[in-house]
Amino acid sequence: MLFRRPLSSGLGCAPFYDAILARMRRPLLALLIVLAALGVFAGGLAWLADGPLRVPGVIRDRQVILVDSERRELPASRYSSRVQPDGSHLVRMETQLLQGRAVHLEAKAPDGFGDPLGCVTGEVASN
Repeated sequence: MLFRRPLSSGLGCAPFYDAILARMRRPLLALLIVLAALGVFAGGLAWLADGPLRVPGVIRDRQVILVDSERRELPASRYSSRVQPDGSHLVRMETQLLQGRAVHLEAKAPDGFGDPLGCVTGEVASN
C-alpha cells in the first residue's frame, strides 16, 4: 500500500493519483512512440520480405505457375502472377508457402505442359 493515503478530506485520493499520472505522461508517451516506431519498422521489413519476384524471359502465351517438389500445382489463392509491359512476370506468394519446402516456378503452356523456370526456398543461404 505504497501509494494509498487515508481519506481525510472529502476529495479522496483523486488528486494524489492525478499527480502520479501527470508524472508518468511523458515516459508513457515516449514508450508509445517507441512502440509505434518498432511497428512501422517491422511492417517495412515484412513488406520487403513479401515483395514480388520478377521472372524474365517467359514466352508470351505461357503463364507462370508455382508447383511443389512432386510437380503438383499449388492453389492459385496462395500466389499471384501478373504480366508486365516488358514481358516479364511478377510473382507474389505467401511466405507460408516457403516454410520447410522448395517452390518451383513453371511456364505453363495453353496445352497444360510446363517448362521449369527455377526454384525458390525459404532457407537462409550460408556462406
